[in-house]
Amino acid sequence: MDNVQCIGNESSLTNCTHDLQTLRRSIGFDAGVVCENGSERDLRIRLNASSVAYAGRVEVLLAGKWGAIDRYTWQLNDAHVACRQLGFTSAPSLLFEEQRSFLTPSGPRQQ
Repeated sequence: MDNVQCIGNESSLTNCTHDLQTLRRSIGFDAGVVCENGSERDLRIRLNASSVAYAGRVEVLLAGKWGAIDRYTWQLNDAHVACRQLGFTSAPSLLFEEQRSFLTPSGPRQQ
């Protein structure tokens, strides 16, 4: 998944503008988020590669495979939507590679 751009009031990343492209195996530009309590699910997403349930690498299930979202256009509004989709109330912050020492990649990136 690539070029995700949310306004911030969407209930799911599916409702944000985005591109679904082929798999790319580069790591280090994956979107991440820290979530707080909350809501619904549409496009299957998860937080992975973390020791806590409320933070981690944001991954999407496409064609039966989990892959990360490219962080190049990932912003806090996108993170709010992802957190709401995962049942949390909001995203107080984004996670960047240098802040994610507790994260380890688990699969190819989805673009």
